[in-house]
Amino acid sequence: MKTNYLTVALMTVASAFFLNGCMDNDVYDPEKGIHTDPKENPLGEDFSAPDGFNWSMMNSVKLNVEVKDEHQGKFQYLVEVFTSNPIADASATPIAAGVANQNQSYTAEINIPKTVTRLFIRQTDPEQRKEVYEYAVPENGGNLSCKLYYVATNTRAATRASQTSGTSGWENIMDPAYTEENYNTSSESASISGNQLPAGSVYVIKTGETYTGVLHSYNGANATVYVQGTWNLTGGATPQGIDIIVLKGGKIIATSGGFMVSDKSSLTIQSGGIVDCQYFNTATNVSIKNFGTLRVEGIRSQYNEGDGFNTGTELYNAEGATFDVKSNFHMTTAKIYNHGAITVGGTIHTNETTGCLIANFDEANITADALLGGVMIVNNGLIEVNICKNSSVDALYNNCTFIAKKEFNFRNVVLNKGSITGGRTNPTDKEWLPVPYVESQTDAKFTLIDGSMIKAKHSMCCQETLFSRLATVQAILTNQ
Repeated sequence: MKTNYLTVALMTVASAFFLNGCMDNDVYDPEKGIHTDPKENPLGEDFSAPDGFNWSMMNSVKLNVEVKDEHQGKFQYLVEVFTSNPIADASATPIAAGVANQNQSYTAEINIPKTVTRLFIRQTDPEQRKEVYEYAVPENGGNLSCKLYYVATNTRAATRASQTSGTSGWENIMDPAYTEENYNTSSESASISGNQLPAGSVYVIKTGETYTGVLHSYNGANATVYVQGTWNLTGGATPQGIDIIVLKGGKIIATSGGFMVSDKSSLTIQSGGIVDCQYFNTATNVSIKNFGTLRVEGIRSQYNEGDGFNTGTELYNAEGATFDVKSNFHMTTAKIYNHGAITVGGTIHTNETTGCLIANFDEANITADALLGGVMIVNNGLIEVNICKNSSVDALYNNCTFIAKKEFNFRNVVLNKGSITGGRTNPTDKEWLPVPYVESQTDAKFTLIDGSMIKAKHSMCCQETLFSRLATVQAILTNQ
């Protein structure tokens, strides 16, 4: 099927999807006034009780609302209370409103006519996505506990489609969740024999010192090198059997040649530490922990462009860390766990296997010119590329915002509260652009769940598209 314009929007019976991304500049802010102010009087704005009004026809309800917090209490959720379903009735106005998260519930005492037998609680999350839950009003008033993360037998979340287990991609991924350690560098540095350190020894490049040699520990336990000053590896170096720790204020620089973290070695960059070099690559089964700044011209060897992060290499890019690659980034069955920012001026090349992993966590972002090759991608943050294209095995689990400004071509795609669009002209624009061209591979399967959306032009997609059981589909197909 080929069309000149395709918009596929998926909306569950539960919610209207607000595509504002999943970054912290889109969280709910009460000062922005995004919600309708509650009614002063649930009986009507002009109603005033006459003398002798029978207040026995009213119910007093004490509400306690616990939201379904997916952000561990970092942000506030908007809670609004209605006497009619705001999805079915666009003119519905809340009778009460407030904010809550997992650390603080929303409480209110409301008076409503006894003719009102059901209340509708609308939750707006930090990504501006809305979900409406329906509750029966206690017959004679009293307490009403609304746990929006739990559906009880007397409660309906009729406006929300339940998520299918295993659709986010995270069920098969274990976050290493590394934290910065405190290191004791008070011990005296070991003596160097040529460029050899004794097994298990410690060497400190001290503050104010610049060291230009290469260090190895070939036999026995790894040696540890602490970089407080500057380690200048210009011209190229491959330290072996070394655990390298760049401390705050420390630097590794290599303005020419390549810096390779070799077999049995590891690299840790503390916050305030910097690695700045031309070419950077790894041997197999290498661990890189970045809490600071890693800047390179390209992820490749000095001699071979395709030799970048080798099999078994793991990069942990922590929250607040920066990983900046000016040109291309090559990965061979390596794993990236990103909590910070990764910027690639060229192309991320993978080796056509789902053993190659890119895990982008909440509020993290990855930008690149292109992403080419088979790979497993799990995204809860922002991924932005011009071209995303694969010709082999792949899997994309997108739970947030994926932007492809020119082309998207993939085989296995699951969107769970996620979107694929062409981005926005300006960050403040409400309208999201379509991807200019979307194409699926042979035997493709696209699954859209819980308010997910693909917006595209010039599409050849898809042989089979699966949707959640409680979803409805809106599609506009125009052939010209």
